[in-house]
Amino acid sequence: MTFFWNLKGDKVIWIIIFILFAISFLLVFSCAHSVKSLVMHTLHLFLGFFIIKIASQIPYKYFTNFSFVLFICSIVLLLWAMLTPSFVYDDFNNPIDASRWITIFGFTFQPSELAKFSLILLLARNLALSKRYTFKSSLVPIFIPILIVIFLTIKSNASTALIIFFISSLVLFISNLSFKILLKFWIIGIISFSILLFLILPFSNNNRIETWKSRVTSFLNPEQSQNYQYEIARKFISSAGWFGVGAGKGSDFLPAADSDFIYTYSILEYGTIMGVFILLLYLVFYYRIILIARKINSNFPYLVVLGLGTLFVVQAFINIGVNLGLLPTTGQTLPLLSRGGSSIWMMCLSIGIILNISSTIHEK
Repeated sequence: MTFFWNLKGDKVIWIIIFILFAISFLLVFSCAHSVKSLVMHTLHLFLGFFIIKIASQIPYKYFTNFSFVLFICSIVLLLWAMLTPSFVYDDFNNPIDASRWITIFGFTFQPSELAKFSLILLLARNLALSKRYTFKSSLVPIFIPILIVIFLTIKSNASTALIIFFISSLVLFISNLSFKILLKFWIIGIISFSILLFLILPFSNNNRIETWKSRVTSFLNPEQSQNYQYEIARKFISSAGWFGVGAGKGSDFLPAADSDFIYTYSILEYGTIMGVFILLLYLVFYYRIILIARKINSNFPYLVVLGLGTLFVVQAFINIGVNLGLLPTTGQTLPLLSRGGSSIWMMCLSIGIILNISSTIHEK
């Protein structure tokens, strides 16, 4: 117990983290196809814990100016990923552009995860520096960084680009930026998004446009769906019952059971009760985020807590929505549950900063 109480920051959030880590290990242990993938996931979880612990000890004010450095690094990495294209195969065995991963010293990393994180910090910093932004003065420090990240991510990962647009809009909305300026940003963002789609569509053969179209079509016309992942996930959820088939008895026929569809796998093995429990964990997490934010008096930590906390929960709800058939397939992972190094690390870094901010509130 001494170890737990010595952890810095909101204790309820710490409890949620440990529970999510435990569930994640059990699920990946059950559905992992190799010992190597299980060992790597376990290492990612342990590293994620240490990232949270270290970040919770670092005063959040250091991230104010460091946010610009992180943002520049993310842009460089996004350009690197764009200039070194790779291909995967969609649900119909067609080659598609998947230029969202890079390899650094033998480790794969998804630059968009760093971009989401650093953009929120940069926006919080720039919005906190001035309380009287005009539309013209906000172009370079506010809107240009958002459009750059969306431009560099939309071709290979449209769902991430949409998440970035949504979270950025939220951060701008809760800041001191006037609604008139925000409305202009939304108009420019929608127009830019449309232009980018028209530019990508005719000049790239092996892109994700067809994948997006097929996923949306499958979602809108489920009776004519050819999306195997969606169909098998719906079948498993509907047949799991309240208590599932039991631990370690899940099916091997669910694609991406340890990543995109780990929520479906949790329901398959442990039943609807587990699905509701996981959903409640994310809801309680966001409730704690709101409680922390309400006690903050300065702009930068206020925007950081709500921005990073909302990113965490929105990505969780998108993944859960996809698993339940409420949204088209997006490829977004379930935070702290799905297997994947870069996603776990960046979410853990976000939580560490939130915990540090919460600890400064409690100390006051």
